Amino acid sequence: MADFTAQERQQLDKADEVQVGFRPEQRIPIWIVVDGDNVYVRSVKGPDGKWYQALAAGRPFWLHAGSSEWSIAGEHVTDSADIDRVSEAFRRKYLKRWRASTEAMLRPETLPTTMRIAPA
Repeated sequence: MADFTAQERQQLDKADEVQVGFRPEQRIPIWIVVDGDNVYVRSVKGPDGKWYQALAAGRPFWLHAGSSEWSIAGEHVTDSADIDRVSEAFRRKYLKRWRASTEAMLRPETLPTTMRIAPA
C-alpha cells in the first residue's frame, strides 16, 4: 500500500469525522486516527458494520475529508501492541468530547475491526 503524505495525515488527524463509502458519492461518517506514519479506522459496530465489511472484503472504497477524496485500501491490524496504540489514539482524540462513543470504540468486539488504511 502507498502511504498518505505528511500533509494528508495532518489533515486527517485534525478531522473530527471523515466519510467513507463503497461508491464515490456515498458518505458514511466515521472516526479516524493517525499514529506516526499510519492512518487507522475501526468500526463502532464491530464486524457487523457494513462499511467495515466492504473495506475488509477489498471492495473499491473511498475516503472523504473536507474537500479531499481518496480511493483507499485497508489491511487488518492483528498485532495486540498496535491495536493498543490505536485504542490510545482514539482515547486521546475523542474521549474528552465524546466519552460514551469513545468507550464504544474500545469494546473488545470492535478491536478486531482495526484497519490501517492508505491510498489504493
